[in-house]
Amino acid sequence: MQLATQTFNKILVVDDIEANIDILLMVLKDYDVTPVNSGEAALAIVEEKTVDLILLDIIMPTMSGFEVCERLKANDKTRDIPVIFFTVKNDEESMEQAYKVGGFDYVTKPFKPRELLARVRAQLKFQKMFHELKLTASRDKLTGIYNQQTFMGMAQNIYKKADNQLFMMILNIDAFQAINDQHGTYAGEQALKRVIWFITHLLPHNAILGRMDGAVFATLFQVATQADAISLAEKIHAIIFQLKIKITPQQGFSCTISSGIAQKGRNSCSLDTLFKNTNTALHQANSKGRNRMVFFTQAV
Repeated sequence: MQLATQTFNKILVVDDIEANIDILLMVLKDYDVTPVNSGEAALAIVEEKTVDLILLDIIMPTMSGFEVCERLKANDKTRDIPVIFFTVKNDEESMEQAYKVGGFDYVTKPFKPRELLARVRAQLKFQKMFHELKLTASRDKLTGIYNQQTFMGMAQNIYKKADNQLFMMILNIDAFQAINDQHGTYAGEQALKRVIWFITHLLPHNAILGRMDGAVFATLFQVATQADAISLAEKIHAIIFQLKIKITPQQGFSCTISSGIAQKGRNSCSLDTLFKNTNTALHQANSKGRNRMVFFTQAV
């Protein structure tokens, strides 16, 4: 069965012989194909455009296909793009080298169109499954936001690159166990989903959001000032305070959240310290009652 998304798959064809490119364009007519005639051009394209699969010649002037593939695999952005080597070289040494540098498949010229298409479809199907598994592994099953491991990994990269206009906020749904006890587990799950939906839509576009544990969530975001961070938290608190969680058309309940906020550069020299400071502020907020927010200071 052919892939339903076939026409949307983007294939990069790299060959220095124009006649070969013309043949491939005819064979791959149902795909979005970008042809280039050099390794340098291919490396430039993948930096600018999304590519699902690369058909790569080995023998090219200035830069061989092997070198192009090595550079692709050394780049975090492009290392997962499958590469099918497409070449006249049919010796075992070349085939071994192709797989050694990261190639996924190897097709010799002249090729059989149906065989090439079958190999292309197989790689695209595998890539689709790979991305789906990768997405599933990085997300919280209930809410769809990042799980703790993925969030902390992304946060580490953001922390390293960001200036001191970086803030972390950790939030929890107040008395969440009481919600489960009074209204049932299904009601608790609906509360989690609804609260996260609103938080997601209130955060700035540069934010990441992850579920830490139970009804505890963390977000890392950038705004200009401490006042802006506090204003964002207050807005989130106000929206959740007004939110009605429906269990049935006739039955529902309300909930509140508490939150702690901390800023990079203020008593924090690492992501771990920032997380610890934010968590300290959250505990302080929880100790004051429901629907509270605390910004971390040394005095907290």
